[in-house]
Amino acid sequence: MHQKTHGIVLHALKYGDSGLIVKIFTKDFGLKSFMIKGFRSPKSNLSASLFLPFSMLEMDMSHKKTASAFNILKDARCYEPLHNIQRNFSKQAIALFVAEVLYKTIADEAPHEDLYVFIEEILKFMNETESLPAVFPHFFLVRYSRYLGLYPHSNGDASACYFNLRDGIFNSEINPHPDFLMKDESLALKQLLDVSIDSLPGVKMGNELRNNLLLGLIYYYKIHLLNFREIKSHLILAEVLRG
Repeated sequence: MHQKTHGIVLHALKYGDSGLIVKIFTKDFGLKSFMIKGFRSPKSNLSASLFLPFSMLEMDMSHKKTASAFNILKDARCYEPLHNIQRNFSKQAIALFVAEVLYKTIADEAPHEDLYVFIEEILKFMNETESLPAVFPHFFLVRYSRYLGLYPHSNGDASACYFNLRDGIFNSEINPHPDFLMKDESLALKQLLDVSIDSLPGVKMGNELRNNLLLGLIYYYKIHLLNFREIKSHLILAEVLRG
């Protein structure tokens, strides 16, 4: 039985001469895999351009109950074009990073409408904002961590200025183990906990601090998410946002 839903493309892999294996995070059914065949055929109503990372689709699909089976996509159309992201190189680099993080952390096939709305709002902000702040990737990682159960805990203690990566809390001193952010990075993280997305342009960090904090947040994810594999897009991101 076909059902209609919305979905956000996270990843597409070429399969054969005219096929794609696509991972789509759907609003009603969670993460789903699709085999798209014959998109180069004149008879196909599904073009390859629909399955670029972060395409936001209205979908007519049937989903399989077993995780190993590919789902069937009968029809799809883009309901929120992201032209400004596609035309801006720095936005593309940030979008690539965000897409890679999501693709490597979303594994649950159960519906998660709150997370879907969060991703949708993040993408709309990226598309509509004239120039994304250099700290936007950091802000995304902090806000997304809430949906993963990893949101950093701050107890309001001003003397707690070292972030414990193992426990997800701020401490007043560094414990014997090495998994801590240094003071500058910890204070920068505290700042991001309190800032709204609209206030991000006012958050200023130098290149070194920004890079160290990004690496620290990625390492934080690796410590707590067993299936969080090595990512590479942050290397491109660091070069693009250097300034």
